[in-house]
Amino acid sequence: MLNKAGERLEYFIRHKGYKLNEFAEIHGINYHTLIPVTSGTRSLGMKLVMSVTTAYPELNANWLLHGRGVMEINNEAATGLDDFSLQLAKHLKKDEATRNAVLKYLSED
Repeated sequence: MLNKAGERLEYFIRHKGYKLNEFAEIHGINYHTLIPVTSGTRSLGMKLVMSVTTAYPELNANWLLHGRGVMEINNEAATGLDDFSLQLAKHLKKDEATRNAVLKYLSED
């Protein structure tokens, strides 16, 4: 049973297929700050909650903070995007060259 927010965060991270150090590096989180959170010796700070829920809008913040509801909510309900569009948006967010090419294409008449 996942009784603490840090345990739920770790469960979510592993559910997404990351090791803690990979997740920390990808999201610019100090690994040595993340470990005490996931082990339950430090509380989950609002900055970390906002960072993770912004990066993963499907993550149910109510589940993360309080253990209520389901871990992931429908992407379309959370973002207004279907799964394909959300994945495309995430890719474009990471890849500036592709994003710029798409924006150029969309702005052409």
